Amino acid sequence: MKKLLLILSLFIAGVCGAETIPSVPTKYFTDNSGLIAAPDAARFNERLAALEKQTTIQFVVYVSKFDTDSSIEDYCNRIAKEWKVGQKDKDNGIILFWFPDKKKLRFEIGYRMESYIPDVLDKRILDNQIIPEFKKKNYVAGLDAGINKVIETLNKEPAQVEQENAKLKENKFNGWKICAPNQLENSIQLLLNPN
Repeated sequence: MKKLLLILSLFIAGVCGAETIPSVPTKYFTDNSGLIAAPDAARFNERLAALEKQTTIQFVVYVSKFDTDSSIEDYCNRIAKEWKVGQKDKDNGIILFWFPDKKKLRFEIGYRMESYIPDVLDKRILDNQIIPEFKKKNYVAGLDAGINKVIETLNKEPAQVEQENAKLKENKFNGWKICAPNQLENSIQLLLNPN
């Protein structure tokens, strides 16, 4: 019985010990993958530093290897809790994680920033600004587009952001795909006249 407990505890320790949380970045833009040229990384870092100076919002972009068996959601959430990006009493941090080796992207948004960047908008930024460029291997252009969209949103008046986000949520239609009128008409015609 003691042998079984010892083996079980070593197994659990091995599994739990396999994941390490990366240390807190010293820059706003960190690229551990080598995919972003140093001048581009410096430019991103300057823009994100300027954002904090103007607004107190900390926006960090972290590019690295996905070094865990956990889901991206769990892993990024644990990192965000450990790093505590954002002003101490404001919870106004944003982290964009990119793990190129697994083709995974994720935003972690501080609680007080969710009214500006709710889930529906961060997904749209990934789907519409970043991923299309990444598919063409235009990594700098994708990051530029995503960072620009976040900063553009953060620079808007709260009432305007709230109104735009409400429209995004409305258009979601509980998971149903929205069709343009001509697509709907074509679908109906196919159903009525399959030949």
